[in-house]
Amino acid sequence: YSGTYGFASTEMLLSVNHEIAPAEMALGAGPAPDNCMDCHVSNNIDFTELGWTGDPLSGGQRVDGGESVMLDRPAPTRMD
Repeated sequence: YSGTYGFASTEMLLSVNHEIAPAEMALGAGPAPDNCMDCHVSNNIDFTELGWTGDPLSGGQRVDGGESVMLDRPAPTRMD
């Protein structure tokens, strides 16, 4: 040992893993209205960070004063 040290150039190889859940575990998966509760009422989504005064399903409004159109639209139709 010479008493000196340095750094060696190295490469690190990582697997591609994006932590994506299977479709049956995705938010909103399943029949309505149960699938809506994955995001609404469950606190999984921070609606205030998204520009709302609260959950639009519970009466939250857009901070910019825009009208909530989410509640005026019909529920999506499941296509099997």
